Amino acid sequence: MEAINLIILLFFLIFILGLFILIIFNLIFELYSQIIKKNSPFVPTIIKKHQDNFDEIFKFLENLGLSGKKFVDLGSGLGFVAFEFAKRNYLSYGIELNPFLISIAKLIKRIKGLKNVNFVRDDIFRYNLGDFDIIYLYQLPAINKKLLSKLENELKEGAIIISHIFRFPSSAKINLIKVVGNNVFFIYRR
Repeated sequence: MEAINLIILLFFLIFILGLFILIIFNLIFELYSQIIKKNSPFVPTIIKKHQDNFDEIFKFLENLGLSGKKFVDLGSGLGFVAFEFAKRNYLSYGIELNPFLISIAKLIKRIKGLKNVNFVRDDIFRYNLGDFDIIYLYQLPAINKKLLSKLENELKEGAIIISHIFRFPSSAKINLIKVVGNNVFFIYRR
């Protein structure tokens, strides 16, 4: 009996040590991303907090004839927004640079059993967006400004861009077509 308790304790300690190492790795990666590469920090979109807004967004997309189209979340983190679109029968993708967050998103995908959501570890500035109908992002204004020319050049005509909280600078190629919530989501069309 004592040997079994010792084995259980050993496994528990190994699990805690592994979790600690993953957390330290993630902190180092986040610091590197923000200080060296000047990327946005990980701040998730809390779906339940914005459920009414998302319902309005989905109804708006449906009225545009975009139900079930190809969706991508740029900087998807744990995948909450990608999962919400997948649950509503969109072919959903999440692009995330942080390997720790991608691993957790893939684990959640497996637990939820969703087949129409995929996560890709890549840089949002390098990933080709030309095939997507709907683009979602929750990035800082400086990142949005850097992304603007990529979105203008790569997206097909009629593509929708949904920006959480931060507006894009005015542009000749993307037009603000709807604001959802109290300046919470800005919807643009290419």
